Amino acid sequence: MFFGRHEYKEMLAAGEGISSNILSDRLKHLLDSEIIKVIPHPKSGTRKLYFLAEKGKDLIEIMIYIARWSNEYLQEFVDIPQEQKELIVNNPDLMASYTLKEIENWEVEYGIK
Repeated sequence: MFFGRHEYKEMLAAGEGISSNILSDRLKHLLDSEIIKVIPHPKSGTRKLYFLAEKGKDLIEIMIYIARWSNEYLQEFVDIPQEQKELIVNNPDLMASYTLKEIENWEVEYGIK
């Protein structure tokens, strides 16, 4: 939602250190729950692009508050870039607006909207 990762390999390479089988399982659950959707990658028939469905976008305020809580209590485990951290802590409404605009721009670029 906040970091613009849309490909499996990008999510796998992220700093969380999630294993491939756990990531695959979570993506499947998110797809089954209609929180995310998937489209074929326009440059490769074997790759996919994941993106938030409307149901997923509706979680933005909750995710921002989870990020705020994580920043407060789990700083040793969570690496939020400084610019985003400041918005999450000081202006969550602006963070939500900025994030949704970035998502919309990506959707327009990939022909989803």
